[in-house]
Amino acid sequence: MQEGDHIAMHGNWAKFAGSDGMIIDLFGGTSPRDEGAGHWTEWFNTGTFGTTVGFGNTRLRRVGRCQVPPGTNLSRMSQAEVDRMAMDLSEKVRPRLRRDGKAAVSPSDPDQVPLQEEREYQRQ
Repeated sequence: MQEGDHIAMHGNWAKFAGSDGMIIDLFGGTSPRDEGAGHWTEWFNTGTFGTTVGFGNTRLRRVGRCQVPPGTNLSRMSQAEVDRMAMDLSEKVRPRLRRDGKAAVSPSDPDQVPLQEEREYQRQ
């Protein structure tokens, strides 16, 4: 959900074994490279209130837009059709890589190759 410059996201992973939620505030304008930062929480869906996996700060940057196929009318599609299209488009995105050349499977993987804009923050 996005309202103004505030984005709230939530979801489940591993077939509902866990969940996550994020609150992001955009601060980089409305250019194709919008930026935002906020807080991210993940938890396992166990017990009455779940078991926390971790809390983290996150920074997001728009690096492009999905190319919706020409002639697609999202307002006439079912939620299942939109979800399938989103999955298909997501599979076309190149993965973030680790130093060993394999795909990173977690945003907190310490062996990720830094993005160009992150290198200025890396210790020399």
